[in-house]
Amino acid sequence: MASPVSVLTAPAPGWYPDPTGAATYRWWDGEEWTAGTHAGTGATGVVPERLFAEPAAPEPVMPEPAAPGPVRRAVQPSTTRWSSLLAAFPAVYPLVVGMSAGIAYAGGAASSMATVAGVAIAAAVLALIPAWAFAAKDRRELLERGYEPAPALLWMLLVPPFAYLIVRRRLVGR
Repeated sequence: MASPVSVLTAPAPGWYPDPTGAATYRWWDGEEWTAGTHAGTGATGVVPERLFAEPAAPEPVMPEPAAPGPVRRAVQPSTTRWSSLLAAFPAVYPLVVGMSAGIAYAGGAASSMATVAGVAIAAAVLALIPAWAFAAKDRRELLERGYEPAPALLWMLLVPPFAYLIVRRRLVGR
């Protein structure tokens, strides 16, 4: 049964105190009262006195709260900036070693090939220091994100950084 109230003067649809005097809220659809009620708080407005009408067909009822489900741990991303630098390391490493040997050879400072080889070996060893630092920072960041166990730095002794990255992928992929 529609209310005699015009659309221009009717309040917006929403939950209002029940006009029948019950201690509930009733849904006003913008034209008439519906059968939908709820006992909670949170009315959306004050009901004008002239909007009392009979309830019509059932309308929305406040949904029951969902049962709590299992708590899931937020998934942390497994890629760190340090792992990205380690992945790029094999492309940069030969360039650093080769350029060091080339500069020693072309500069004339090297009196023999043994000196050039010594410069290349020194550059190869020194160029591994950043890789070890990247692996240590990557491991620390993985531990901070909750990845247990994190890969051991000893994997950097076997073909750095490939062995570390392979073990890292297997541990983080779990």
